Amino acid sequence: MLAIPTDGPLTRAFARSTTSTTSSTASAHEHPLSSWLKKASAASPGITATTSSTPTLVINAKAAPVLKPSYTQQNLALVSRSLRAILSPVNANTATHTHSYEQLYTIVESLVHVCKAGAELYEKVGMEIERGSVEFARVLRDEIGQAQGGADAQGSEQWLGGLKKAWDGWAERSNIVQSILAPLDSGFTYKQRSVNFQPSQEILLDSFRHSVIDDVEIRAKILQSVTAIVEQERSAPSSSSGPSYKSLHSPVLALLVRMQAYPDLEAAVLTATQSYYEVEAARLVSDSSAVEAVISAASIESYLAHTQRRIDEETLRGQWLLEPTSNGKQRMVEITRDELIKKKAEWLTTGLPALLQEDKPPLVSLSLLYKHLDSVKHIKPLTTIFFDHILKVGSAIVSPPSAAVLAKLSKPPKTDADKETLRVGLAEEETMIERLISFKTKIDVTVDGAFASRDEFLQRRTEGFEKVVNSRTGGGKVAELCAKYLDAKLKSGNRTMSDEELEKCLDEALALFRYTHAKDMFEEFYKRHFAKRLLLNRSASSDAEQSMLLKLKEECGAGFTQGLETMLKDITLSDEMMKGYATQQDKLKADTQGEGGDDFDLNVNVLTQAHWPTYPIVEVSIPATMAAALERFRTFYSARNSGRKLHWAHSLSTCVLKGTFPKCGEKELHVSEFQAIVLLLFNGLSQGEKLSYESIREQTGLEESELKRTLQSLACGQIPTRVLRKDPQGREVHDTDLFYFNESLKNERHRIRINQIQMKETVEEQEQTESKVLLDRGLVLQAAAVRILKARKQLKHAELLQDVVDAIKARFQVDVGEIKKTFEILIEKEYMERVEGERGVYRYLA
Repeated sequence: MLAIPTDGPLTRAFARSTTSTTSSTASAHEHPLSSWLKKASAASPGITATTSSTPTLVINAKAAPVLKPSYTQQNLALVSRSLRAILSPVNANTATHTHSYEQLYTIVESLVHVCKAGAELYEKVGMEIERGSVEFARVLRDEIGQAQGGADAQGSEQWLGGLKKAWDGWAERSNIVQSILAPLDSGFTYKQRSVNFQPSQEILLDSFRHSVIDDVEIRAKILQSVTAIVEQERSAPSSSSGPSYKSLHSPVLALLVRMQAYPDLEAAVLTATQSYYEVEAARLVSDSSAVEAVISAASIESYLAHTQRRIDEETLRGQWLLEPTSNGKQRMVEITRDELIKKKAEWLTTGLPALLQEDKPPLVSLSLLYKHLDSVKHIKPLTTIFFDHILKVGSAIVSPPSAAVLAKLSKPPKTDADKETLRVGLAEEETMIERLISFKTKIDVTVDGAFASRDEFLQRRTEGFEKVVNSRTGGGKVAELCAKYLDAKLKSGNRTMSDEELEKCLDEALALFRYTHAKDMFEEFYKRHFAKRLLLNRSASSDAEQSMLLKLKEECGAGFTQGLETMLKDITLSDEMMKGYATQQDKLKADTQGEGGDDFDLNVNVLTQAHWPTYPIVEVSIPATMAAALERFRTFYSARNSGRKLHWAHSLSTCVLKGTFPKCGEKELHVSEFQAIVLLLFNGLSQGEKLSYESIREQTGLEESELKRTLQSLACGQIPTRVLRKDPQGREVHDTDLFYFNESLKNERHRIRINQIQMKETVEEQEQTESKVLLDRGLVLQAAAVRILKARKQLKHAELLQDVVDAIKARFQVDVGEIKKTFEILIEKEYMERVEGERGVYRYLA
């Protein structure tokens, strides 16, 4: 594009020349503009440069110049005709002039400085410039009419090309006209101009602006053409019009900026952008809703990817389509985002659950969803949907329909249907923690990887899982199953996973433990499982046990793990004690030449009763050799610890028996004490001889439930571990059953472990543990209230209530009604009293 110079070659040349009227065009030296004007005249189509003479200007050095009477009018008309020819939009215009540009410059100079006709010349120049710009506008309007279907991108691009060509032509002609009129601009501007006088450059620009750019039809066509091309590019980004138009748009944009028409262009582009994406967004959402009744993850992912692509396109498009210094680029992207995101934010938000339900969270799409909704200030509704999703999925894991059925079952179940329901429900509970950890891991990955660990999502995640975990029995069920899950991992330990994987499992379970309000329930169940792992020597790794204790101490304080640490200490002291006992037995055997001492290896764990779980005392008739060994240890222990009495916990005892089977040879059987007592009854029986249920019960002295469990494990377990056979066969043990030695046992392993029954917690044991925790809670509440009131002497009801809640919230949470009942109990026990005359005030009683 040719720009009109404010300081062109003619202007610079004129500035170096003199304007004195004493100069003569017949000077011996050539005028400084002669060479440039001759070249310009020769190069201008339709304008013929001649050497014909002009009206003679006679200069007298001593007197004023004498002009012919018609000189001024003739030259004014000549300049007008010449300007008309120069400014004509048609190159082949027959209206030519017979003077060169240099001659025209000289004539203008004489009219201004000699004839003093600057005002008249200025008026005629304005008329011719206006005439020329009007002709340019007419040509462009004719092209609009000729362009049938010009609304398409190709026709619009051609017409804008014509506009650029017209502007280039006008700019080229303006340079020539401005140079010719330089004497008028310089002489008349500064000496004789009126208030309304404008330099030729401004007149040329204003006239083109007024006649062409401000023309209603042309202005509308410019805006319509640009928006049509842009819409075509949006609809078909790969079309050939895009790249070619970018090079054309630059001069068109510069023209509109110079003609002060850019605001209209920006407004038109922004309006078209809004209309286009409003329609597109409605179409995309409508298409998705027509195909799917429920929003799918694929629909949301496709929409988000499309939206991001559109925003990227508009960002790049704004860099060449709109003025760099304006905020139009940002507004175009904002409008795109408003139409595709803000107005569809509710629809997008409801698609979050579909994305989260994927097996592997689509982090890219989730990140786009978060970024887009954040850009339109729609994060709060997203966190609400996020929270609701956690509640819905988490509650389905923690409180499935089977949970309500299990709560209504009679215990123990009586019918086969109830037993099957119980079996299915317990199997579902066994996987609850794993499924809950898997779900939480998915949520954690989403929050950290897609939601940038934003505080709002972190808070809603905590609130959601806390509500889920405590939705069933106040958190007691999750606490119980969490302890059971940790027990399973610490028993299998590094035999099935690396140390790093085991630590990860412990940390994941601990994360769920943090949410539960029933930490005392977890503590009790964990203690029971921990005790069995120690006593039955089932811990896979002592390092893992110590690591878990440290984690619990950091989480809940030293008081929480004090009892567990004492249990470990008891096992260590017992090991040292058994070394002393073994030394004594070896000495006894040596002194009696092998007739004294134990006939088998005996190992006893002496437990501090206050720190270990309570176990029921089960009466059982043990073989004479076992009884004698236990009595010898009792004597040894009493000698070292006078005043202490031992109580044998036979239900936790284990034995290793050696048995010979016809088809698989000698085997080492790892069994419980009860199982060992039953198996020893079959020694000495003839081949095929059977023992009845009643006979076994009389010889062992075991209660019915314990005996049936024991016989079931020996005769109804997995085939490779059925060391006994039952007649008739079946999964249940009945009073009329007969049992006999399994001579057809086959098992490739030398060691056969059958004492798994000891590791499993029965329904009765589970209920007893829960009852104990609930009973202990009442005692904890009483102790907390007495301790607080003793320190404060006198307190109002609300203050004491709040202090008690704060004191016990680290272990469990209870209803306010339970705390009020505790106050009534303490008043009855005379630990506190109500203050007379002061309502709602308690006083401690010493």
